[in-house]
Amino acid sequence: MNVFRCFTAKHSSDWLNQQLVCSVARNQYERMGSDVTMRCGSLGDEASVSWKVNGTDVRAGHRLDGPRLLLPRVDLSHNGLYSCFQNPRGERRDTISLRIGSKHRSTTRYVARYTLRST
Repeated sequence: MNVFRCFTAKHSSDWLNQQLVCSVARNQYERMGSDVTMRCGSLGDEASVSWKVNGTDVRAGHRLDGPRLLLPRVDLSHNGLYSCFQNPRGERRDTISLRIGSKHRSTTRYVARYTLRST
């Protein structure tokens, strides 16, 4: 299942003539307790980026390394929609739907929460 993030291109009271812009988030599945690295698209190692998760700035406990976001020892609270923005203009470059799961017997089962929100 893919996550779509949609917004209107212009703010206007004329809803019938709005252009809806949607982007598809990449899915990234990781095992609970592992260290996770997410990369902001194909940006070079020297790129300066900022990250948001579910629309808010990424909180302490995460580490930035150029275009990479490093999440140590992830758990279910890390599930979410991560977006990276190239500085200084703040242009969104990539969106990743991170899904954390656990190993169950001989198969891997991923547990994720889904939230439908308007942006």
